[in-house]
Amino acid sequence: MIKSINSLLKYSMLLALFFFLFNSVVLSYPCACQEEEINNQVEQIKIVSPGRKRPPGEVSIIINLYSRTLSILFDGKVYKTYPVTIGKRETPTPVGEWLIVNKYQRIDGGPLGSRWMGLNVPWGVYGIHGTNRPSQIGTAASQGCVRLHNEYVEEIFEWVEINTPVKIIGPVPEVKIEKKLRMGDIGYDVMALQERLREMGFYSGYLNCTYNTELEEAVKELEAQFSLKADGICDENVYKILNLKYNF
Repeated sequence: MIKSINSLLKYSMLLALFFFLFNSVVLSYPCACQEEEINNQVEQIKIVSPGRKRPPGEVSIIINLYSRTLSILFDGKVYKTYPVTIGKRETPTPVGEWLIVNKYQRIDGGPLGSRWMGLNVPWGVYGIHGTNRPSQIGTAASQGCVRLHNEYVEEIFEWVEINTPVKIIGPVPEVKIEKKLRMGDIGYDVMALQERLREMGFYSGYLNCTYNTELEEAVKELEAQFSLKADGICDENVYKILNLKYNF
């Protein structure tokens, strides 16, 4: 009887030692699912979104109304292109060469989404912003602004600074020059003047539809070169030199 008890105690001690070693050596190593979870956590820490990384160089934007896309350029080279919503036929997105003049983060979202970047269009409030209607991306459905998915507008918002140039390419409305153009005038007739003066080497500024000091100086230079009164006013004589049709 005593021998049986001793044998049982020895067996129990050996069994206890076995489980102790098993727990210490085998169960201390994570199982496959635990290992995968740990690796995933490490990878998540290592991952940096490539979209948010700003390449070196000067940033600019080109918006193509024909393809309904917005491209981010660094030093003149396209880095990324995004689909956008553009203006409807009744409320077109303004073609021209603009600048970013303000930018805001929007907490409440709404129709303007999570970010806003305003343009210096002289006849209204236009900008690049997010949207609460992502299904309209790729269509002509806005009041003239350019909409992106919120995740994309948040991405480029980090790269764009005040005075970043924005070139919008697309169909220009029919231009009718029906008056003398002078300082303070705005419109596509002014842009036609800017474009022709640029072609002839008198103007190097933006095609921003604004008769500003830079444009006035360009007109004066042309007038002086052609022995006209250098008053900076674009009259019939200037239109004839530039081969621009006018009717007034």
